Amino acid sequence: MSGTRCLQFLEDPIGLLDGRASEALLTHVASCDACRDAKHDLEQTASSLAAAGDDLVLDRAELERLTALAVDRISETRVKTATSQRADAPVPTAPSPAAQRPSLFRRRGAWLVLAACLGVGVSSVVGLKLADRQRSPSAAAARAWHGKIARIARSGADKSGGLAAVSSSGRAELGEGAEVKPGARLATDARTRARLELDDGTVIVLDRATEVEVGADPRSLRVVEGALLLDVAHIDGAPAAKIDTPAARVRVLGTKLAVTAT
Repeated sequence: MSGTRCLQFLEDPIGLLDGRASEALLTHVASCDACRDAKHDLEQTASSLAAAGDDLVLDRAELERLTALAVDRISETRVKTATSQRADAPVPTAPSPAAQRPSLFRRRGAWLVLAACLGVGVSSVVGLKLADRQRSPSAAAARAWHGKIARIARSGADKSGGLAAVSSSGRAELGEGAEVKPGARLATDARTRARLELDDGTVIVLDRATEVEVGADPRSLRVVEGALLLDVAHIDGAPAAKIDTPAARVRVLGTKLAVTAT
């Protein structure tokens, strides 16, 4: 069989990687230079990708998902290019199995670009894992508080307003889902309460007529006026939360408490 045209290893490239390929395919790969080289390239690619991080596991389900990504990335241009590159090859007297099944070729032809797609796909997976690690409670607890406005409770018939971001340029109304960042200064009016949910698991409820400023230090907050309730997440090894008021500084870790500006 010509090594430049054999596609039999495409029957189960993932099985070749995880050792679950059929005995017939393994026997063929052992005797076919092209398929044996392809299997070697696959193993090298997987080994290189696995070295990207200790928390990266290339299990069968993940490989199948990335293979699907590879299929999605194949364009008609690539298929036509691959076809034109074989145009000068001798035409067999009978149609080849690949010619009889063009849609199957396109699906299996994903392997021709699978290594590149795996590189893109796994980079995305690694990036997501790293992002998840950065958003984990323990990592978040080592940084300044960050989170979102989870709920705004307004009195009466008010449907909007009541919570604002305060800055030197004025006030900007905030809605549910708005980001809470280090340095943010938030204020509720006399008829509104707001619930903040932070990345480390801490929850802060601002009472009516309350203004606070999120500090730049890990887990720090300044109460300018008003009152609030805190449920500070307990995380082993995390710094204590620091709540400053005009009268004092409170340090807490893993507890619920009420704090007022006076």
